[in-house]
Amino acid sequence: MKEMTLNEYQEKAIAEVSKQVLIGGLLVYLTYTLNKKENDFVVQKFLESHPGWHLVEQKTCFPNSTEVTCGYYAILHREL
Repeated sequence: MKEMTLNEYQEKAIAEVSKQVLIGGLLVYLTYTLNKKENDFVVQKFLESHPGWHLVEQKTCFPNSTEVTCGYYAILHREL
């Protein structure tokens, strides 16, 4: 059996969790990965394959910024 890559695991996780969000609800996708391309890819792929969701906000903060911790988050809203 083929092992999943980190991106595949993240894609599966966000898709599974999204099933639990009620219409009108929010999903916060949070990682400690600082790779902007990786984070953007996972969120964009989710949005493309899940109509009725849209991106509300996203942010990457880096070490030595004014943030207490570093990482990435995306807030997604379920419309349908």
